[in-house]
Amino acid sequence: MTKLTLAERYILLSINGKEIRNNGKLEKTYVYSIVAVKLLESILNGVTDERDGKYRIITYIDHELNGIFNDKTDYYTLHEWMDFITEISQKKYSIYVTKCINELIHKSYVDIVPSILECDYDNRLSGIKINMYRSDYMLFHRELEEYADNILSGFPSTDSLCLTIFLKCNNIINYLFRKNVIDKIESALNEASAQNMFINQISDYKFQDTIQMFLAKAVKKIEKDNIFIETERMFPTMKECMDLVKQILESNGHICEFISTKDVPVIEVDNMVYRLTPAVKRVRVINIHGVKLERFRE
Repeated sequence: MTKLTLAERYILLSINGKEIRNNGKLEKTYVYSIVAVKLLESILNGVTDERDGKYRIITYIDHELNGIFNDKTDYYTLHEWMDFITEISQKKYSIYVTKCINELIHKSYVDIVPSILECDYDNRLSGIKINMYRSDYMLFHRELEEYADNILSGFPSTDSLCLTIFLKCNNIINYLFRKNVIDKIESALNEASAQNMFINQISDYKFQDTIQMFLAKAVKKIEKDNIFIETERMFPTMKECMDLVKQILESNGHICEFISTKDVPVIEVDNMVYRLTPAVKRVRVINIHGVKLERFRE
């Protein structure tokens, strides 16, 4: 079974569903977060000197990262290391991050598919074409399960704790787990922060404030939260409606599975969970029958 690195795990869990812009660039905040995780991976797995809570990296995990930080030869706190990230141009980082993502695509951990937004009624009529990244279904769920098991085990690894911090900072964790599980993960992180100086430096208030500034502040509103798919007619049963919606999504290349067929069905589309409800969209004087897909985690 393939063992992923810290950065590969972060990209796999966080990039799923992200749209690819016309210029191919990712959000500035997300680019910074990948570089930050890569840097932490170097500190955790590379040859590192530690002195009074400060770190000097002797060997980076790859040559390109060494090129970015080759002038940082002294001992620095983790907070200072992360501050260095905000001082370097996004263009320099973007080239590096694109390389990291392409490596995962080459390994078939991630692929590029049409965004679910293309199935939305308004976007379809406008002829809008949008691609997105999709993480491999089996690998995504395996890593998510292993991460949850480890972080809630009572003895979480430093890798899992670092992963938690960055999944929290850009709000991705809210779409990966239910609220009661997130609360337990928060407790595990707080407990580890009180006992582990390495984790404490990353998760302290000032550092959180810094990364919130360049990660969460510019997090784009997720347009995939609500999608209207027309079905052309009303259905006598919810099952008929569900079958057609699944057919429409799969015909557009999406991987779909109903995980609940109760009063309000829940469907997983490309590793993202949606609540499905019948809906009517008023277009001028015509009622368009269809369903609303609303992304959620309870």
